[in-house]
Amino acid sequence: MPAKKKVNFQDTEVLLIVEGLARDGLDNKDIAKYFNYAETYFSGLINSISELSEALKRGRRPLEVMVENSLFRRAYGGIKVKTQVRRFLEERCDCGANNKCEICKGTGKKLITDVEIVQETITELPPDTGAAALWLKQKKSDIWNKQPIRIDATTGGKELSTNLQIEVIDKRDQVDENPDD
Repeated sequence: MPAKKKVNFQDTEVLLIVEGLARDGLDNKDIAKYFNYAETYFSGLINSISELSEALKRGRRPLEVMVENSLFRRAYGGIKVKTQVRRFLEERCDCGANNKCEICKGTGKKLITDVEIVQETITELPPDTGAAALWLKQKKSDIWNKQPIRIDATTGGKELSTNLQIEVIDKRDQVDENPDD
């Protein structure tokens, strides 16, 4: 079995290839396969070689921005304009399929050249609350990605002899009215 060819992931040409593969949408497993490496070994290389990690990030950044913009447009809603061009090449003749008609020669259809009808359809796209929630959880996670507060109290198997009152104050909901103070 031939030995694997070692790839220098600090070489600028190799890094450009890696960046291009990431831009094409390949994940780490596919890029590792491209260079004939195991996925776990390639992941270790990503962690140890900063240039490789940066090349992957640069390659994926445009894709992330495109997906982010698409998600935002879907969350916000909007108007979609669809333009359709129809070209008619024949039209009914007024003769009623008369064999003596010189225009259609008895077929009932006359030939038309360069007749196009442009039809625009405007559709309103409603905002998508699911996309909006996902957008807010990703961009404003400190406000919109709240996890429920869990309290675990045990008595070690003994019965609770007194009434217990627990007051929970969630400081995440308090608004600082004077942020400059």
